[in-house]
Amino acid sequence: MRKRLVTIEQDLPTADPLNRLHLVQEKIDIETALQAQDTKADLETLEKEFVEAAGPYSARKGISFVAWRELGVPSTVLNKAGIGRG
Repeated sequence: MRKRLVTIEQDLPTADPLNRLHLVQEKIDIETALQAQDTKADLETLEKEFVEAAGPYSARKGISFVAWRELGVPSTVLNKAGIGRG
């Protein structure tokens, strides 16, 4: 991707307006993808914050254990949050 960015930068000055538009969009897409690769989520902190908030939220909104599981939340995390099967 970085090589493609270099090529885009070289091609931009001489590109016709329509190609320049496409090159600019491709550059934006590549830069966004590179930023996403460089960003690492702190899963431990995210889980801790979820555990703190999910129990009370579920109780207020009537969200069940099964609904959270349908979204892929592990049962161990739900148990930590105090969200039971019953």
